Amino acid sequence: MVTISDVRDFLNNLSPGRVADNTVQKQIEVATIKINVKKASGLSESTVDTAILVYAGYLTYLAYVTEYERSAGVVPGFMVGHLQVLEKLANEFLNYTQQGNPVLTAAVAQPSSLEESLNDS
Repeated sequence: MVTISDVRDFLNNLSPGRVADNTVQKQIEVATIKINVKKASGLSESTVDTAILVYAGYLTYLAYVTEYERSAGVVPGFMVGHLQVLEKLANEFLNYTQQGNPVLTAAVAQPSSLEESLNDS
């Protein structure tokens, strides 16, 4: 389960003075619903929690940037850059959870043993 402190840690200890606990909690709830509705079956709880953490982190930072823009009237470029990186990461995790755990298959037929491989040569 993702906590407020998990999201704050993920965002390099974003302080409660910058984003209130209730805002972070709301972003966790939204991210949890988004990931759980979209997720494929068979994913580990750890994978789902990580996806929720990343998505909640993105939403929390978006809330922070929005509040910053309201107070300052402008958003510094570095904040926009951070937001874009977080958005990309959040979308990658969302896509991963939708696809489920990958099933690896060999591109060519593989011998079942070293002896079989040597006999085929």
